[in-house]
Amino acid sequence: MPTLQSPRSPWPLIILATVLLVALAGYKIHSSLLPRAADWIADSIPDSVRQAIGERSLQTLDDTHFSASEIPLQRQQAIQASFNALLQEMEFGAEDYQLQFRRLGQPNAFALAGGTIVITDTLIEQLQPQQLDAILLHEIGHTHHDHLLKHNIRTSIYYLSMALLFGDINVVDDVLVEASVTGLSLNYSRQFERQADDFAARALIRHRGTASSLISALKRLSQSEPSNPVSWLSTHPEVAERIERLAER
Repeated sequence: MPTLQSPRSPWPLIILATVLLVALAGYKIHSSLLPRAADWIADSIPDSVRQAIGERSLQTLDDTHFSASEIPLQRQQAIQASFNALLQEMEFGAEDYQLQFRRLGQPNAFALAGGTIVITDTLIEQLQPQQLDAILLHEIGHTHHDHLLKHNIRTSIYYLSMALLFGDINVVDDVLVEASVTGLSLNYSRQFERQADDFAARALIRHRGTASSLISALKRLSQSEPSNPVSWLSTHPEVAERIERLAER
């Protein structure tokens, strides 16, 4: 007599389809909806709030990582004058940007919310004035495009979503606080880095005729990168690719 076979359970296929659907939805949210939502939120934040976030972030970094700069005052004043000249060339108001000097022991520069840009003594010591201007323009580009705030909001939305999904709402407060102090370990997206590079390159080509100072700055900093895990380049992806893109301009 023929044996009767039990019908196959549909659950494995249902589970597989569900996993694929969730993965696809997650990718869509992460790559499209989340950035748009974060950008909208960032654009809606008042300048006073941005300023407060930047001041709090700098204070936290001063308490945990930084010490007072040892760059001579005359040298700081010269860099500040060059920074103001860059802003004037870009037709940006000097009152909207603040340049801060700090000692960290590693070459670093980054932009906080509210227009604050921090550069470290080691970065100043390793670069020529034209190279330092190029790095400052890169950081001005991050500020102009509001990259730090957008990145932090994206991170917060992502972890908030995960917390709500898995029921661990206690992590949300920690994430929101930690996201405001990411200058030393921030991994900007490839899109943000390209925007900041392009911003600096366009400014250099327009006012200097070439972006070679940015390329040489990247090469100079890359020489010390292996021994400096928190250096400026360690928070930026694929230096060789960035240099190649800039050389093609």
